[in-house]
Amino acid sequence: MIVLSRRTHFSSAGRIGNQEFGHNYLLEVSLRGAIDPKSGMVINLTELDKLLKKITEPLDHHYLNEDVEYFKSTPPSPENIAQYIHGELRKILPQGPKLFRTRLYETDDYWADIYET
Repeated sequence: MIVLSRRTHFSSAGRIGNQEFGHNYLLEVSLRGAIDPKSGMVINLTELDKLLKKITEPLDHHYLNEDVEYFKSTPPSPENIAQYIHGELRKILPQGPKLFRTRLYETDDYWADIYET
């Protein structure tokens, strides 16, 4: 079993209570699976990048509370953003690799982890 991780960035703004914020997020997604004997990979990184872009593009340079349906009723905390991304990625992953962890950094020393059980 191999665990493969990929990082990407996006920027978003939002509001929790009366506090407005904007952050440059670092997203790290880890997949686990067997190495495909034909490709030598757990997942093709170009395919993974396309999946990550599909999920992060609606978040990137958007005001989450107004522009993303999920966050109209859910506070856009790092925990909730990570949980949202984890759930969306789980829906679109191809058969084979399994989602292991979603890590969302709000700052260098503050992040949220969501682990697949």
